[in-house]
Amino acid sequence: MTGSGLNTPNVKKPMHRALAFVVGVWVVSVSATAEPVVLDKLEAFLVSSRNGKLSDDLLVTKPALWNAVIGDARADDVLLVAHFKTKLNAEKVDRPSIRITDTDGKAIIAMNHFDLTFVGEEDASKAFLLPDVTCRYLKIVITSGTQKWNNEIPFRCGE
Repeated sequence: MTGSGLNTPNVKKPMHRALAFVVGVWVVSVSATAEPVVLDKLEAFLVSSRNGKLSDDLLVTKPALWNAVIGDARADDVLLVAHFKTKLNAEKVDRPSIRITDTDGKAIIAMNHFDLTFVGEEDASKAFLLPDVTCRYLKIVITSGTQKWNNEIPFRCGE
C-alpha cells in the first residue's frame, strides 16, 4: 500500500529529531550564557608604610594627592576594592577584567581577568594591592561583558 500514510511516521522522525536537536542546542547555549556583573562601588585606600592602616576612601573624600601620606607616615601603596552585584542566584557569572595604567596609558600596573567569590547570593568584592603607585596618575578601567567603568586617581609627587 503506497501512499496510504503508513510510512509517514518514518519520514517525520528525522525532522522531529533535527528540530529537537536545534531546540536542545539553543537551550544549552542560552543556559550557558554568563550573567553580567555590575560594578556597584569602587573604593581606593592609601596603605600606611608604618603600620598598614588604611586611609579613608580616596574616591569619596577626594583629598589632595600630592606626596601622599597618612598622618605622619608615608603611603606608597594603594588598596583598590571593587564591589560587584549580579542577578540573584546566578549559576554562572561573567568574569570581569581590570586594567590600571598611568597617564600615558602604556605602563600596565595590573591587568586581571578574575573570578568572583560571592558573599550571599548576589554580592562580591575583589581587592587589588597596588604597590608603590602613589606618584603615578592612575587610570582604572573595569569591564564586564559589554559594560565599562572608568575612574582616575590623580596622584602626583615632587619636591
